[in-house]
Amino acid sequence: MALAAILSSSLQSSSSTRAQTLIRLILTCAVCIHIARAFSFNDVAKYVVKPWCLTECCQGGFGWINHTNTSGLQKALRMQVFGQHLVTDHVVGAVDGHLTNKDPDKPLVLSFHGPTGTGKNYVARIIAETIYQKGMNSKFVHHFSSNKHFPHKRKLEEYQNYLKTYVELEVSWCPYQLFIFDEVEDMPEGLLDSIRTFLDYNIHIDGVDYRKTIFIFLSNIAAREISNKTADHLLAGRSRTEITLKEMEKVIEVTANKASGECHSRKAGTYSRWTQKRSEYDSTKQFAAVRVVSELFEAVRIIRSN
Repeated sequence: MALAAILSSSLQSSSSTRAQTLIRLILTCAVCIHIARAFSFNDVAKYVVKPWCLTECCQGGFGWINHTNTSGLQKALRMQVFGQHLVTDHVVGAVDGHLTNKDPDKPLVLSFHGPTGTGKNYVARIIAETIYQKGMNSKFVHHFSSNKHFPHKRKLEEYQNYLKTYVELEVSWCPYQLFIFDEVEDMPEGLLDSIRTFLDYNIHIDGVDYRKTIFIFLSNIAAREISNKTADHLLAGRSRTEITLKEMEKVIEVTANKASGECHSRKAGTYSRWTQKRSEYDSTKQFAAVRVVSELFEAVRIIRSN
């Protein structure tokens, strides 16, 4: 009786194992059929050649990085950003021109200016979400905040070495990087000088090509002057959409130059001023200026309130 019970249990166990194996086989076949229908042979083959691209990778053709099409950026800005006519006119054009250029002369550098709450970070996030499938969570997007990453002014040299090495290593691994620097006006004086050469017309620096990289700087510099200029514009009876690039460009330039001339008598920080093509954007309540950069910035000193 005991032997019969053992044999019966063994047969039941064997039958259960065969059933589980059969179920796994059926499920595997179903998955294979689904993949065959969803993907072409070439799609499957490219993952066989580069299996690491099943997760986020730098190579084109896998959908992780949008190298060419920026129609999504224009659509996103028009649907999510209101009262900012110049952001779509200039930022979209700058990003599109950079991404579609297979051999750009230099990195794309954007500088967003304006009071807190005017959408500087918001627009930067939209740009990231347009280019990278994972948006701000992409390993190719790097967000630096002065208070979080560079809080101690006395550690300037340490921060400079860290930032330069970090940017160099990331770009050497993948050229399609996005670096966002927030609260630029609060960063230690001279910090951004460590990456100056990366923004110039250099094909290679120590074997690294930075020309396909994007740098975005966010700053409250000239915030009050931008708001005052916008208020004067509206009080004069002019439409918001009549505010021009040159008007806001002049406001920022004057503010930067004035602060630079006063730095000998007050606490000062480093601000990066760029000189060629610029654009601006405004928010629903206040106006924030955006400067689209295509030349190496010059360092000027900006006053910080004590």
